Amino acid sequence: MILGGTAVVGVSALGCLLGPPSRALRGLLFDTPHEATRAPTATVPRPTPTETAQPAPMALAWSYAANNPVLDVIPSSVWEAAAVFDPCVVRLADGSLRMWYSTRGGQPSSIGLASDATGTGDHWTRPRGEPVLTPDPPEAYPYGAITRPSVVALADGSWRMWYSTQGSSGAAGTAWIGTATSTDGVVWRKHGSPVLAPRDPWEKQALQCPNVRYDTASGRFQMWYCGGEQYEPDAVGFATSPDGIAWTRTPGNPIYQPTTGWEDGKIGSFQVHRVGDWYYALYNAFQRDPFVSRIGMARSRDGVGGWERHPANPLIAPGPPGSWDARMIYKPTALWDEREQRWDVWFNASMALDQTERIGHAWSNGLW
Repeated sequence: MILGGTAVVGVSALGCLLGPPSRALRGLLFDTPHEATRAPTATVPRPTPTETAQPAPMALAWSYAANNPVLDVIPSSVWEAAAVFDPCVVRLADGSLRMWYSTRGGQPSSIGLASDATGTGDHWTRPRGEPVLTPDPPEAYPYGAITRPSVVALADGSWRMWYSTQGSSGAAGTAWIGTATSTDGVVWRKHGSPVLAPRDPWEKQALQCPNVRYDTASGRFQMWYCGGEQYEPDAVGFATSPDGIAWTRTPGNPIYQPTTGWEDGKIGSFQVHRVGDWYYALYNAFQRDPFVSRIGMARSRDGVGGWERHPANPLIAPGPPGSWDARMIYKPTALWDEREQRWDVWFNASMALDQTERIGHAWSNGLW
């Protein structure tokens, strides 16, 4: 049996049985309104599998960590002085959390690692002073940046990661998706060549933002990925694989595209989880004018077609002028806490376009 990464994998592919502190305790310690809308152990830790029934619908009302951003830049770091962004969070069996995230600084953009022993998602420490995965060593098509990780843990204690590359050239396009393996989630070995590269007209020259889960019913990995422009992708595709390396695209790609209003420009990321009989996607979308990114939710019976957008979209929007998240709310990573019936969402944000990005945390009781 394989457990999950970006969303902890199991039949539900969401969260863990061990969730964050109770809502009451969280309210006493961490809750704050959002004005715009309101060292590793020697043993290898493993995520907790979840198999949850479909909860009854409940209106979503978002709370935000009092100490947002919960993961900030390090001005003195050659890796993380300019931005930390595009996180992937996994809950371990002991209730603690791990976050893999993208870095930006004087050195090439890479993938870092942080841990939260409290399990709240608000108190992160970096176990090492440098990234766990960088553009070096090079792969078949050299690139200048490696970002946007999606991590899955296997039942034997090993880990798999899929990531985006940027700055490549040639037959693989300017951005493609690669994969790596690890025995502990810290030291990684790259596959060495793209597992998914631009091919179809809608994918243009760039594939980015992989989100991978393992489907126990079919015995296959499932990937939702974004394709289009390198600066920000345009739409969402879907593919499956028996081994995480050889992928088969669905004939109906792209499966999710921009529409109107707040999401009339681009779909920048798409993180999918399964709870009960539905697949739930948390995604960020861009409005054309003004150019602003926000987070919304959609659901589908099979994770491929028939997507129903949440009637209250966008769910997470920029904060007030002058705040750390005043302009752009980017790519979410989420866990579903079955015990607390709550979404926990981490996202990167900035106070202005193309300025410093930091990672924040929000949560809401209710599934849909």
